[in-house]
Amino acid sequence: MSNSLKIFSFSLSKLFFYALILLLPFNINWVRFTETSFYFGYHVFYNSSWFYLTDIIICGVVLIWGWKVSMKHGGFKQVFNNIFTSPVFYFWLISAISIIVSRETLLGFYGAVKISEFLLIFLYVKHSFGETRKVLWLIVIGAMVQSVIGILQFQNQHSIGLKSFGETFFAPMMKGIAEFPTGETVLIRAYGTFPHPNLLGVWLFTALISVIWLIYAQSRQDIDISRETKASVSVKNVCIETFLGVAVILISTGIVLTFSRTIWLVTALAIAALLIVSRLVKRKVFERMQTGQRETGVAIYHPRRIALVLVLLLVSLGLNWIFYGQEIKDRIRVSEKHDLSEEEAVVNRQLFNNIAWEAIKDHPGFGLGMRNLVVRMGEYSPERLLPHLHQPVHNLYLLITAELGLVGFTAFVWLLFNILKQASLAKLFLAMIFGGFLFLGLFDHYFWSLQQGGLLFWIMAGLLAHKNTLSGDAGQGV
Repeated sequence: MSNSLKIFSFSLSKLFFYALILLLPFNINWVRFTETSFYFGYHVFYNSSWFYLTDIIICGVVLIWGWKVSMKHGGFKQVFNNIFTSPVFYFWLISAISIIVSRETLLGFYGAVKISEFLLIFLYVKHSFGETRKVLWLIVIGAMVQSVIGILQFQNQHSIGLKSFGETFFAPMMKGIAEFPTGETVLIRAYGTFPHPNLLGVWLFTALISVIWLIYAQSRQDIDISRETKASVSVKNVCIETFLGVAVILISTGIVLTFSRTIWLVTALAIAALLIVSRLVKRKVFERMQTGQRETGVAIYHPRRIALVLVLLLVSLGLNWIFYGQEIKDRIRVSEKHDLSEEEAVVNRQLFNNIAWEAIKDHPGFGLGMRNLVVRMGEYSPERLLPHLHQPVHNLYLLITAELGLVGFTAFVWLLFNILKQASLAKLFLAMIFGGFLFLGLFDHYFWSLQQGGLLFWIMAGLLAHKNTLSGDAGQGV
């Protein structure tokens, strides 16, 4: 393969991948209904087949990557040898086998195709894409756009006419819309162009941790740079830092307006964890300095950047409390009049969990088959389900076990272990994001059931599993 063709294929695959990141938030799709798509007129999204604009982009990435590998001497052999000995292959194989046990074979086949798509993107990112910094920048830019959309939606309490870009149509008094009571009214939560506010929250959480890293990474731009060069880039750095500061405030506001309590919690936990790690790094740096060690680690500890991030977060929190303080309190308040255990969403989740457990007990080996839990919920429910209650269990791990059995769940855990063991101090921010995903998996299903959630999960997994550290920033995680 000539050098020019190598450069062309590599650049083209990267171009497609960047397009995938930019288009990921936009829920542009076409749906194919099945016989089980509707219950008494209510559309059950999990029982339909969806084709997304991002599917076309993924095909481009995978085909160009495959062509590049085929042009490489021994490329396919090397890739196949790596894949067949990896947990990725076994997890995919179990997903494919699940078609056989699926009662609804077409849904099982569709589910297997989707997980194949996600795993191919994971392998591409893991083996052929290491430019993490650029990906994080694109995520931040996309999140700023989504935050603006979310703010406009919340202020108007109505969708803003972006249906062509994947925006869900919603208006006051509509059934099935994510909303919450506050005062004497009910408010609709911000959606962005995602199918649900919780998924918008995941995207914004990813972006907020990303922008914190980008601010911290700016402190290392001056290392090994002459005074003349520093002077020439100072204006550029000021512009970048101003942009990132605005991003923190805008994205934080977007997170608030999703009114997703799990997103609020995981964001707070991630920021607290980063602060704890920074304290540990500070202690280690000072210990090395006091003992006169040559390598003190001072190059990776930047207290001014940490202070800047804290100030920006506090400013954002203050502004949001001024404008939305009452709504925030109403969303998180638990009192005698509003018992969390009696909240409809919590009661429904408990019901879904019980149904999933019963399905697992009935089919412990290989499960019900991909995307077959919802269509068979009635068999395991202690009561007749209303149409809108036909939805996946809000727990990633129970959903995987119910559909792929204990065998599939074991393969998934094995795969996660192999991804997480690549984590290091240099990948701390990626590990925090992915760890946040795993925590959120305890409370929702979007990493398995929805295109945007699945793509974000496996892309971040690929970046974490990549053999290099953050692109061009080896050893600069924190």
